[in-house]
Amino acid sequence: MSKCHKFEDYQIVTTDLETFRSTRYDDGAVYPNGSGNAYPGVQAIVITGSDVRVFFKDTSDHQYYQAVADLDEFYSTGAAAFGYFSAVNGAGEASIITGTISLKPLTPVPLTDVTITESGQQEIEINFGQSLAAYLLPTFDIWNGNSVVPLAREIQWSDLRDKATINITTQNLINGSEHEVRILTPIFLKDSTRKYVLNQPLLFTPSGANAFKLEGTSVRLTDYNPETQSYNSNTLAVSASSGAMSIDLRTTPFNKQNMENATTSGDFNSPILSFDLASLPLGEGSAKVEIYLLDGEDNVKSKGERRIYLELNAQWQSDGVNASITLPIQTATAFYETSGGTRVDLEIDNLDADILSVSSSGVNHPNSLDLKILSDLNKVDFLSPSSLLRPGQFHVKVITNLPKVNNDNTEVTELNVIFQIGQ
Repeated sequence: MSKCHKFEDYQIVTTDLETFRSTRYDDGAVYPNGSGNAYPGVQAIVITGSDVRVFFKDTSDHQYYQAVADLDEFYSTGAAAFGYFSAVNGAGEASIITGTISLKPLTPVPLTDVTITESGQQEIEINFGQSLAAYLLPTFDIWNGNSVVPLAREIQWSDLRDKATINITTQNLINGSEHEVRILTPIFLKDSTRKYVLNQPLLFTPSGANAFKLEGTSVRLTDYNPETQSYNSNTLAVSASSGAMSIDLRTTPFNKQNMENATTSGDFNSPILSFDLASLPLGEGSAKVEIYLLDGEDNVKSKGERRIYLELNAQWQSDGVNASITLPIQTATAFYETSGGTRVDLEIDNLDADILSVSSSGVNHPNSLDLKILSDLNKVDFLSPSSLLRPGQFHVKVITNLPKVNNDNTEVTELNVIFQIGQ
């Protein structure tokens, strides 16, 4: 079937002066500097789905126009079906077409049977079940519900491009909490230009405990010098075995004056142990914290040694990105055992609120679990400095059910610290 139409309201010719770009004898060229063209006549007839579009130039004003009509209506009614719109003057046939046609993309097709599995620690695999287009592979991110979990490296594709392996960092990763793999770009199958989208979200839950995860095998010790009112920091190694972490701080003795000030209400600041955190949990809860201070290197009270015990309760909450640990108002249980074996029970009010805390200290250490290992000793006011913290070696043991794991996801419930006061 064919249909003809003459655009009588426009001057449409096969040749006008703009045809002769190099032999013009007048000064009325549309593009006198040769930067464009304004060729006459019908430039293109394009059928786009159910529409017919005709691109032409009106020589009377050297402007381009497009006539647009529904194809079926044009066949039945002719010229009455056309609507007329401006096009781009002198842009050339290809630019006119691409600049004036509004193509409606096909609706993306749902892609079914896409699966996700955790193939290793901080590694997941997406199986599309069929090969994807080689030059239009999708991109991904990981969403924990509040923020993006950065990828550890580029996506690894199988030879058939039907499986993608994604390695993720521990930053913002919440063990035991549901995450979503989001596909940020369209999916194209091999030998097809049709777009596909997932028919359901790709969800996974990282294995491991939903806990404060300690990063690395070192700890930062920060001690205070009352004479200069300054802090000194050192990094020391940590060993771990059977849920207990051990630290030997004797290479960096505690400041003696600071220790004496602890029991005389002087200028005292507790030494702080800071553990870098690889990730935070999601949720909230309570935790019991028990602290033992003993004479000597080990955590066993021997004859002639003294021991102090403190028990307190803490509350924690975390959204996986930010976390806090607080001490509710309470009376802490404590006791002191003399070198002769006499035990004195006591209670302590007004505890230091930040004896255990989560802090952020910048780019290098975005989150850390901080423990003031000798906090609240200044509240044991019946002891004199000489009988409590004299020069020598001491052992601190901390037991807590605060949910935490080390860097290999092993649960940590106990911390043992050996330290020295003075030289």
